[in-house]
Amino acid sequence: MDIDTAEIIIMYNQKITHLIQEARENHRQNKLEDAISCINIALEEDVNIAELYRIRAIIYSGGHQWGNAIKSYQSALSIDPQLESCWQGMIAAWQMQGNYSEALNVCDQALLECPTAEMYFNKGCLLMQLGHFEKACECFLSVLKLNPTFTDAWCNLAASQVTFSKHELAEKYFLKALSIQPNHESALSGLCGLYNLMGEFEKSLKYLEGNTELEYLSPPLTLVYCESLFLKGNEISAYEHLKQLIKSIHHLPGDLASQVFYQAAKYCDKLQKFAEAIEYAGKANHYNLLTYNDNQISNRFNRIRKYILNQSEQKVSQRKIIFIVGLPRSGTSLCEQIFASHPDIHPLGEYKGLPLCVEELLKEDNSSVENSLVEHYTKDLPQPDDNSGILTDKMWMNFESLGVIEKLFPLAKIIHCTRDIRDIALSCYFQSFAGVGPTFTYNKDHFCLYYKQYLQQMKYWKSHCKLPLLEWNYEALIQGDEQDRALMIRSLIEYAEIDWNENCLNFYTNQRVVTTASVHQVNKKIYKNSNQRFKNYQPWLVDWFDALQKIQNEN
Repeated sequence: MDIDTAEIIIMYNQKITHLIQEARENHRQNKLEDAISCINIALEEDVNIAELYRIRAIIYSGGHQWGNAIKSYQSALSIDPQLESCWQGMIAAWQMQGNYSEALNVCDQALLECPTAEMYFNKGCLLMQLGHFEKACECFLSVLKLNPTFTDAWCNLAASQVTFSKHELAEKYFLKALSIQPNHESALSGLCGLYNLMGEFEKSLKYLEGNTELEYLSPPLTLVYCESLFLKGNEISAYEHLKQLIKSIHHLPGDLASQVFYQAAKYCDKLQKFAEAIEYAGKANHYNLLTYNDNQISNRFNRIRKYILNQSEQKVSQRKIIFIVGLPRSGTSLCEQIFASHPDIHPLGEYKGLPLCVEELLKEDNSSVENSLVEHYTKDLPQPDDNSGILTDKMWMNFESLGVIEKLFPLAKIIHCTRDIRDIALSCYFQSFAGVGPTFTYNKDHFCLYYKQYLQQMKYWKSHCKLPLLEWNYEALIQGDEQDRALMIRSLIEYAEIDWNENCLNFYTNQRVVTTASVHQVNKKIYKNSNQRFKNYQPWLVDWFDALQKIQNEN
């Protein structure tokens, strides 16, 4: 949101009008403190002008002062609760802090005042980011009842169907969006991305190349086109096309520029242009706006431990759930893919139930969930709560809450995925995480801080949590021969205490949709290219790798 969108339509006195104009000019020159000062002086003239609070919130947001921005939006809404732009701004501010649960709460409040198609759409997008795709679909259908030509709603409805592996329905919805708006970028990129996901790279390329209604491919569609070439095996051609886009990178918005650089880093890595790859990855991470606060993480982990020590009796569930935990890119997706190939095991993917449950638990007033944590976790489960079969939950960050799992699910089992920390760090550094992703992966120092917190939390739970815990090492799986791998896979199924099924050995033939960063890896046979990949980048990252190993040895 830009301060220039603030409309001076109220009959302000001359002094207030002048101060707003001065604030705008200071904001354009990035003099944020001066801009805030102007608005505060204007508020001394009249504290009941909602627009002044809204402008101040926009300025605070520009300086990433999200807490102050939220307070200003709240002040504006206390005067005029139907200011939809303020609700949207406050939702965005909570999102930028990584607090999607609170963003969703604000969205629900907003819908009471502004039940518009745009607000239902915002809620649907939040639900998608939280992994609640069925509820997201309900929101998008509500949008389309209010506005049947809301193209983005058709696109997101299609994207939700992809997560259910309903490819034909997803294609239908993308095509519906294109029938409304033929040149719609999200619909075109979504449709061609769907073809890429289905392995129909040629179909994606033909669709983009043969669309005569497009005079040229826009930057987002160029990214999809390059990815289609890359996945088809034309890595050099993909990189050459992408380099043309990089020449105009300064004209692209930050999030899109970041995607371009991440894609360039991936292509250069594949082409063994390692110096260029690490340079592109650094540029991509430079655009990240998510904030990492190590003190908040430490406080969060300690509060979870403290809560478990002081916890009253809780209702428990007899559901059999295997929680697959570990750092991002440690092999959790591969582990779950093996389980998912068994007909009696139901994968939840990166289910947000437990993190959201813990968020509620750590609030000062947690009386609403104090004695109903099980219901809070299970209410959005895609599988019926009939205790049939085994569920796998591979939300990597659940390592922080193993004590909560022990209290709620006494029949649960834990699998802790490990991998050479240098390969994990490098893989994260090259990866843009969608949705509610980690905030520590975009900065090397932040990664080191979080890694120390992670090791200490796991060390604590290993000595205090009595649930079965299996250490499962990524390198041990991919370095072994076929017989060794078969033994490791069998050990997983034995650990789950379920009958053996041969499909588990052929997990790469399971065409279920994976929505995490490992989407293309888990549907392939095990390959060793990712093992000790860090060695390719030693000349540029040796200090980082040494720091990580030192932290590992000390903890």
